[in-house]
Amino acid sequence: MYSCNALVSFFCAFLFIQNILRPSVGIIIPILIFSFHTSSPFAIASETASDNPYAKSLIQRAREKQLAQKRHWLTLGHYKKKWFGGYKSEADAPEFFVSPEGKTSPEKELSATLLSFFKDPKSLPPKALHPQCQFPARYKWLKRELKFDPDKLPKIYCARLDRWLKKLDPHKITLVFASFYMGNPSSMFGHTLLRIDSKSNIQNKELLNYGVNYAANPDTSNP
Repeated sequence: MYSCNALVSFFCAFLFIQNILRPSVGIIIPILIFSFHTSSPFAIASETASDNPYAKSLIQRAREKQLAQKRHWLTLGHYKKKWFGGYKSEADAPEFFVSPEGKTSPEKELSATLLSFFKDPKSLPPKALHPQCQFPARYKWLKRELKFDPDKLPKIYCARLDRWLKKLDPHKITLVFASFYMGNPSSMFGHTLLRIDSKSNIQNKELLNYGVNYAANPDTSNP
């Protein structure tokens, strides 16, 4: 049986399809988070447009609207409430966070994320992704909630993200349950995944489509 954490982690894998890929995908699902990590941990946070008046106004507006406490933002960051108050993200990779305290502070992560969107692309290391491209789901949600003016931010073309979206070319999303097989412990309880149906593979070519999968990473320990 899937654990509660496993189900939460799996179904937190969705929203990117509706919020980032195509507005026409007519399925309301939580959040697919594809983050592209190439820069070193916290490198973005160290070089932000902290003196930019417009960036400061957006951060203030986000605090007034308490966006850091919104379910959508907490889901984007995989935040879970701790027993004695506060939050902690289930994500472990340092590159997932913009703020050095982002793992335990949704508000500091949100503020640092907004600042990072103003980062001068010329200051990035070679082949590093700009935060607008690295965190596209965050960018789109914050833009929608704060209604900020993109013309006041650096104009960034996310070439790698754009190529990936064109290759994905989603038409619809299908929830798939593969039946169990008692001869293999890893599939003893069945298997659930999302299939992203491409427009170019709509004629009985489901096996060529992309899938979003949650799976355990077994080792020798028994927690």
